[in-house]
This record gives sequence, C-alpha cells and structure tokens, in this order.
Amino acid sequence: MTLIWIGVAVLVAAVAVVLLKKPAVVATNAPRRSVARAVERTPIGTATPRPAVAAAVTAPPPAPLPMPSVLADFHLQRADDLPDARKQAYATTFRDIPRPPRLLDHLLSPGFVN
Repeated sequence: MTLIWIGVAVLVAAVAVVLLKKPAVVATNAPRRSVARAVERTPIGTATPRPAVAAAVTAPPPAPLPMPSVLADFHLQRADDLPDARKQAYATTFRDIPRPPRLLDHLLSPGFVN
C-alpha cells in the first residue's frame, strides 16, 4: 500500500513539473515584431499619439442564480450537534482509512508549491 502512495506522489510531482515547465502560448495571428525593432524603425520625435481610452463602463452585477433544489435542504452541522450514534458511525467508517504518507504532505504543502 505504501508503494501505491509513493507512486501517486511521484505521479503528482511529475504532472506538476510538466505543467510548470510548459511554455506560454503565443497567439499565431499576432505579428512577431520585437520591441527593439519597433523602436529602431520609429524616428525620434514622431511618436504616434495613443488613442484615448474609453471611460470604464460599470455594468450592474448579475442577478444571483436560484438555489438548486438539491441544495435547498442542505444545512451544515457541527460534530458536537450530531447524535452519538452518528458520531460513532463516522468514526467507524473512517477508522480503517490509512493516513497518507508524510512525503505526500510535504509535496502538497503550500511552502513546497510556492
């Protein structure tokens, strides 16, 4: 079972490396002129004026969507509010699930990702 968790951790790390090393997508329709070439071709003192930016139009916020009927009866409860039989059922259900290895905790920690 430990080897499975290690395999999962290695797989997650490999996917993360591939995604982080992926180059940015460049639009194919855009002309590929470098800024240096554009500056070299523009004579000094003949800068083109920038077009005026249109005033920012603030749109009203969208109307909130209605609550789905499935979630209408959903209510959060604290563990202290549950009946003892329900608490025991949860404890029994999750007792046999093994904890993830410490390596996975390290790989998924915010300090390691940043």
